Amino acid sequence: MARPPAPKPSLTRRFRQILAGLTALAVLMALFFALLRWRMNTPEGHLNFNITDDVADDRSPGERNE
Repeated sequence: MARPPAPKPSLTRRFRQILAGLTALAVLMALFFALLRWRMNTPEGHLNFNITDDVADDRSPGERNE
């Protein structure tokens, strides 16, 4: 048995789909740029994930071997 062809989506439904897609894109772009701005405004030491350089010790900065 053959299926009848699916009805063509209405203009209103198509408009809502396009609007939802553009809204999702805008939200993702805003999130991306917010994270990028946070990364640029964060001090360098906060994002230093190198374990050997970021080990807490009791020596003053002048006593470290850098």
